[in-house]
Amino acid sequence: VFTRPTSSLRAAVREIEVDRALMPEAPGSYYLNPYVGCMIGCEFCYVAERADFSRELAGLPALPWGRWVDVKVNAAEVLREEVKTLTPGPVRMSPILTDPYQPLERRYRVTRGCLEVLRDAGFTPVILTRGARIVEDLALLSSFPRAVAGFSIPTDDDRVREQFEPGADPIEERVAALEALHEAGLSTFAVIQPVLPMDPARLAAMLAPIVERVRVDRMHSMERALPLYERAGCPDAATDDWARRTQAEIVAALRERG
Repeated sequence: VFTRPTSSLRAAVREIEVDRALMPEAPGSYYLNPYVGCMIGCEFCYVAERADFSRELAGLPALPWGRWVDVKVNAAEVLREEVKTLTPGPVRMSPILTDPYQPLERRYRVTRGCLEVLRDAGFTPVILTRGARIVEDLALLSSFPRAVAGFSIPTDDDRVREQFEPGADPIEERVAALEALHEAGLSTFAVIQPVLPMDPARLAAMLAPIVERVRVDRMHSMERALPLYERAGCPDAATDDWARRTQAEIVAALRERG
């Protein structure tokens, strides 16, 4: 049972040193996690079980998802050596195991340090986040010949966000940050996943002018997420019929806007 993240719960932060930074995904394509664990702590996150398993292997106690983070304090240093022998290509940084712009980035700047190394070595960052603080690195991202950045924005209604993503930045802050990235000339995108209760036409109108592409997908691990729908008073939104209908509506609304 995972508790809802609140400011009253203390978090466990470890500073660790790593031997590797870049993980190959395909020839000339890589993945990078500046941290492990995420203090945004969305309860529906399907990564939580994987993270529990990795902590168990390391002999660490299980903690609620959102209440622990391992900071790879030497990631940029390791990365600087790795890029000397690797072919430049896209480097994906997204919330599969951690959000690159979670609150701790303001203190540790591991993501920023890695981006500086990638820029100097000719690699291309592809970033997905829920953290509006990405705009603090706007000048750095703009210095890449091409950088790709996007936001997870699963609804247009911040009251829904408060129920499902209480530890994440408000929707309007994410949209404003995405607009700033777009205006700075970055290639921008949005991920509407999981599709949460929304006004599809309103969300499409918010996103269409400031993104080049959108990915739409439903909630995964619904058994884990179901209590959130019940607590938010929208159990119908957890059904397959609702997900299919809402996905079709948001896709249609986006296509109408090009």
